[in-house]
Amino acid sequence: MEDALRRRLSTPDQLGDRFQTYACPGKPGSKVLRALVSERVGGQVPTGSDFELRVARLAARAGLPEPRRQFGVQLDATRVNLDLAWPDRLFAVECDGIYHHGTSLRLRWDDDRQNELLLLGWFSLRLTWRKVINEPDAVIALLRRAWTDCAARPPTGVDPSRYPT
Repeated sequence: MEDALRRRLSTPDQLGDRFQTYACPGKPGSKVLRALVSERVGGQVPTGSDFELRVARLAARAGLPEPRRQFGVQLDATRVNLDLAWPDRLFAVECDGIYHHGTSLRLRWDDDRQNELLLLGWFSLRLTWRKVINEPDAVIALLRRAWTDCAARPPTGVDPSRYPT
């Protein structure tokens, strides 16, 4: 489902309509599919990966509000999308899978991007698939701690117009 939304093969509303047409009580998979579709109907931007979806669910378990997904931020030279972001706190989570972040060229770009975000006042956690899968409770604790620390930071003086709602 995430892949279909990412590739714009379907919209959340189309998924909801299709679900209502074919799902019925007692049909295998209906309960799971109902939960997945209800999560999407309402206009959430699809995550960039299943990895990001897992982290968003851990953030919810940590008590954080719903993050903005694939949130755009203008850096000096380019516009980037943060995997999960809470712009009101300038807090973001980046999901670093080996497939997309495992080359030396990509690592250098990620480092430059991370530094620019830091200079703009953003606090960004970087999570790996292994950590999320093997230590979900530790990730939940980390998200809670970061959320609290971001709330306690003094205002940065960052121009909020750089981050459209």
